[in-house]
Amino acid sequence: MDMHKIAFIGDEPSCLPFASIGIEVFPVTENDAKEKFREIVNSSEYDIIFVSEPLHTLLENEIKKIAKNPLPSVVLLPALSGSIGLAMTILRETMKKAAGVDLMSEK
Repeated sequence: MDMHKIAFIGDEPSCLPFASIGIEVFPVTENDAKEKFREIVNSSEYDIIFVSEPLHTLLENEIKKIAKNPLPSVVLLPALSGSIGLAMTILRETMKKAAGVDLMSEK
């Protein structure tokens, strides 16, 4: 049976909860995030890569490059310090694009 590996890339405090449940974690700083993300993607070991929201701006172009491929799937998650709302905004836009209507509208 194939094992589907999951990675998390983010600041060290945000990595801790993911490490405790067996997800492979990659603590990074803004200085090395892009290089580490490329390594994770190029390894072809991971089907899902969770990315801490604060890294999105740094990794946006890298994420867009692989978004056309079915794998790996990149999912933004709030940092341990809290959400900046980016993950929800991107999810909302993706769902809106797919369904043609804002399914997450509060109206």
